[in-house]
Amino acid sequence: MRSTSLSKLAGATMALALGIVITFQLFVSMHHCGLPIHPINGPSSSFFTTGRATTSATSTTSTSASILPLRRYFEVGAEIQDKLTLMSPSGKRFMKQAASSSSAFNLATQVQHAPWFPKAWYRQLCRKASGCCVEMVATSLTQDQHKIVNTGDGKDVADLLLEFDRRHQSPTNFLQYHATSLHPEMMSCLVPGTVIFLENIDKNILYFWKVLRPQIKVPYALILSGTDNDTPGLVSQQYLKDPLLLKLFGTNPKFDNSDNDNNDLHKTKYQAIPTGLSRWIPQEKYLTEYLALNQYQNPFSSKWKQQLVNDLHSFNFDEHVFVHFGRRVYQRQRIWAVLCGNTTTAATANNNHNNTSTGSLSCHDETTKSKVHDIYSSMTLGNYKFGISPPGKGWDCYRTYEFLLLGIIPIIDNTGGHSTADMLEGLPYLHMPMFHDQHQRNPKDKEHYMEAIQHYLQSDSFRNANFEEGWKKLFLQYTRRQVLAATQRDREIIRDDQGNEYYMAYKYSLMGKKKKDIYCTDEDSCLLPAEEEREDLAWMHTTQKQPAWTAKEKTFYSTIENRWKGNNNQASE
Repeated sequence: MRSTSLSKLAGATMALALGIVITFQLFVSMHHCGLPIHPINGPSSSFFTTGRATTSATSTTSTSASILPLRRYFEVGAEIQDKLTLMSPSGKRFMKQAASSSSAFNLATQVQHAPWFPKAWYRQLCRKASGCCVEMVATSLTQDQHKIVNTGDGKDVADLLLEFDRRHQSPTNFLQYHATSLHPEMMSCLVPGTVIFLENIDKNILYFWKVLRPQIKVPYALILSGTDNDTPGLVSQQYLKDPLLLKLFGTNPKFDNSDNDNNDLHKTKYQAIPTGLSRWIPQEKYLTEYLALNQYQNPFSSKWKQQLVNDLHSFNFDEHVFVHFGRRVYQRQRIWAVLCGNTTTAATANNNHNNTSTGSLSCHDETTKSKVHDIYSSMTLGNYKFGISPPGKGWDCYRTYEFLLLGIIPIIDNTGGHSTADMLEGLPYLHMPMFHDQHQRNPKDKEHYMEAIQHYLQSDSFRNANFEEGWKKLFLQYTRRQVLAATQRDREIIRDDQGNEYYMAYKYSLMGKKKKDIYCTDEDSCLLPAEEEREDLAWMHTTQKQPAWTAKEKTFYSTIENRWKGNNNQASE
């Protein structure tokens, strides 16, 4: 028996060694063939063995053999701190990573050549007259599954982008994006289904509609985000009838219902997307670690829901509603004064809160800004079931998503006419007016909140809800799939030999000398036509066709154009 075991071990060792040699030789041969493999801090994946291309859009998820009991943030806070910090020889802690968050692109893998990559799809199309090029690059989707939504998602999902201010750029390399700066010369190279991101500032919006859009000849999608401004906005709302606009995605949804001509278009051509967490505040790195420790479990289970209903009779505002937010905005100051006016700087409204280092941070009139880690610990250490998430500079608030990710139901204001649309559908949230008047001068008191909470927990919409689908909306995978479906690019999703999914990103570039990125704050950028020039809106009423491609270009273009033949009535309305 011992001899047999040794011989098996020897055989396994030789097989492993042979496998390593073959893999190394194959890597060297691929390297010498000049096949670029471009991983960007992404998950390891085999690109060297034969794989099958498929148009399946089913996500690949790994399920753990055993699901651990759900733990609250305060229970694993020390473990999270240890994961995110290092200890210096002097005993001082410092962060391992200075960045508050990272883009999905930083976590992704991009591939231009591989046996499983359809050869017909790898073509670079260039127009010498305009000096632009476009090519297809396979970009992994795996990283999206657990990537929490944040304010940079518009850039992460787009192929082209138009930004307003270079000061909005990250000083680190953790917020890099696939999307290329949108130069006017690129308009003639646009292929059907291209996704364009506009930083939601008036100058950007006007420049796009008045200067760039008349040059677009193919169906496209638009994303407006990155600021606190509403979408679609008064300017873009009037252009929803654009026959080539497939879908307009935007944060902070607010629609002017007085425009009856556009009401139907709002339902078919506009889709609200979550603002998510801030990419500048260290929210994502703490919450990502927390969710990973809980195996990304949805905290809003049927057991949790039943417990909430059972405890309804014992609810009171101070113990069960968490109130903590910045007060630079006047409306927030008014809400705070009504809900927390009788508290002191040492407030401990929640009697079950025993964190001696901070005390309860609910209704805590802090003299110094609390750390994100301490806020999350305070939210979860007490019995808080609901949390106040009032509008700030924009209607949608980071705190809404912090609450949801920590298993707390956010209370969101609807005084100003904003709508959650389908943005939060499938998630637990209470949408109620926080003011008695539309001018937002007279906030509602605790009794009104308690009445609304009682009504919500007793409603069929809460008791019959299944929050599994809604939980997915808190991760980038859901938003990206919505954009890919709207542009019919979900048909281009392929798998590598390991079953990992990739979508086809469109990589645009300019020929010749590299030009600087465009920022509309620059004096010589995003210039609008003179006021005396009358805007030509002929493009609003006709479907313009892309100029004929040469025979050499046609193979590349036809693989994309075929998606639209007989499949997209929207582009010809």
